[in-house]
Amino acid sequence: MNRIHNLFVDQPILAMWNAPWHTIEPVLRWLGFLSLCTFFISLAVIPWLISRLPHDYFSRHTSSTIPKTRLPFRGPFWFVLRNLVGSVLFLAGFAMLFLPGQGILTIIIGISLLTFPGKHRLLSTLTRRPSVQKALDWIRIKTGRQSFIWPEKIAAASTPKTRQQ
Repeated sequence: MNRIHNLFVDQPILAMWNAPWHTIEPVLRWLGFLSLCTFFISLAVIPWLISRLPHDYFSRHTSSTIPKTRLPFRGPFWFVLRNLVGSVLFLAGFAMLFLPGQGILTIIIGISLLTFPGKHRLLSTLTRRPSVQKALDWIRIKTGRQSFIWPEKIAAASTPKTRQQ
């Protein structure tokens, strides 16, 4: 029995549970503080980023490339910066699924900033739910912008309606 006990106690991950409270308490305080910070920052930044997206962002599928500029270093710099910010927002959104904050919306904004193959398909999958579309449109309207044009609305408007007789 003592051998099994030593096997679990000597593991670094499980050793934390046997640590005295005074060593764990500062870590928990910092995690709580970090959680509050991400919550309040997401309340300010996410609506601003959603309002900056074009109203047809989710209905058009363009390939994102490095923007062409006169300065040769500026395009790759913005490309790297945008992907770095997108990665941070994606990871923060994933954490906000378990912590207070706007997890799904932060993940959507993070993905929209990233550049990778299949990005629009993934965004389409995430924004297909009416509750997510309603939340995104509500934020757009509150910031004084036009609501998004969703692919289902375009498909419904472009198909001819049959007359009922």
